[in-house]
Amino acid sequence: MRRNFELFAELLNERLAAKVPTVEDSVRYTFFYALLSSTACRHTEVIIEYPHPVIKSKEIDLLIIPQDSGASSALEFKYDRAIPSEQGINRTNRAGALFNDLLRLAHVPESTATRKYLVYVTDLQMASYFRNPGNRFDSFFELANGEELHVGREFIEGRRPSFLAKVLCPLISFKGIGVYGCDLGEQHLLRIWQIVT
Repeated sequence: MRRNFELFAELLNERLAAKVPTVEDSVRYTFFYALLSSTACRHTEVIIEYPHPVIKSKEIDLLIIPQDSGASSALEFKYDRAIPSEQGINRTNRAGALFNDLLRLAHVPESTATRKYLVYVTDLQMASYFRNPGNRFDSFFELANGEELHVGREFIEGRRPSFLAKVLCPLISFKGIGVYGCDLGEQHLLRIWQIVT
């Protein structure tokens, strides 16, 4: 997957530099293109919006099931950026939504996917929130390649109500592992974490 992540970052950089209008689906489809371009993965092994096997009425953004019985992968994507109207955003809400996506992945059973990744693209506005030690997300956001962090109940204790309002998945302990991270052009950042339960 490493080569896929690197190619994805290159393609995303090109897209941002060209100032092509980009939304979360654009990020996901850029990843899909990189996946098919950089690995032996076939388009018939990729499922978009696969029904979540545990959480009703929810879907996994991308599921890869190799036909050769190799390791299957579930991926969630999140893209946080400034609002086009340039009005302020509720960064605490967005942090809660990101944590909810992490929990959604943690609830994917190994029988569905043996590897689980969250692909996160953001601008400097949210990056500054996550890097601020007072917001208690910096140790997770800045996980280096191979670095691990246990996340459990203590991670949400004392959080603001607007953060907790976005956490809709049942709480489950998991381990976050830094897999890939880089600065992108146009003041964006890419972080990819593996989630292990």
